[in-house]
Amino acid sequence: MNLKSRPTPQEAERLIRRAIRNREVVLVVGSCAVSYKGRAASTLGEGERILIIKSDGACLLHRPYGYKPVNWQPAGTVIRTHAEDGALVIEGLRRTPREVLRIEFTALKTILSGSLEDSA
Repeated sequence: MNLKSRPTPQEAERLIRRAIRNREVVLVVGSCAVSYKGRAASTLGEGERILIIKSDGACLLHRPYGYKPVNWQPAGTVIRTHAEDGALVIEGLRRTPREVLRIEFTALKTILSGSLEDSA
């Protein structure tokens, strides 16, 4: 497992890209705002949240309460990330139907990545 506390957006970008390339699970904890465009359109203002990017491309964004994700994209989603204006931007792109989930982290607390085994 790889753990980085308070990474810069550039450090976070490198960590996440490496993890996705290696088909690892990624957890990102920090303050973010969200926009979604696809079958509908929505935005979510700034708040502290947990992003889970799974090894199959699924991504789920959770608030610090409740069990359902506030935003999500299914397996097969293409994840892109870049640093932009002092923030970390993570985009989940789905081709069919066309959907874009854009998460902009303005403050990063922790990034954790690694491989998980589940043969059950």
